[in-house]
Amino acid sequence: MVGGGSPSGGAGRATYCLNQTEFNAAGDCFDVNANGTITLKVSGHYRIRGDAICLASGYCHQQYFKNGSGFIYTHEYDGHNGWQTLENHQVWPFKNGDTFFLQYYSNNSTSYHS
Repeated sequence: MVGGGSPSGGAGRATYCLNQTEFNAAGDCFDVNANGTITLKVSGHYRIRGDAICLASGYCHQQYFKNGSGFIYTHEYDGHNGWQTLENHQVWPFKNGDTFFLQYYSNNSTSYHS
């Protein structure tokens, strides 16, 4: 299990960085890079959870990437320039050597906070 995140993102598309990792109790199973990429060392099913808030007048987007390709996508809409919660919880199969990262997008100056 890894807990952490990034203090904030900017406008446009931003990869969820992990430069403020609070703990990593799964170092034998995967490597965590500060740029947000997780590399799996052990094949199996992993629970993935991404939570953030986003300020936008319109859509906020969240996308999961496995081996560089998007595989889960969610979004929220607010037409009143308000804070929105983006959250997604999945159990997904991975193989040894697979990589994973999250990206967020909004058209406002504050893409997300985690």
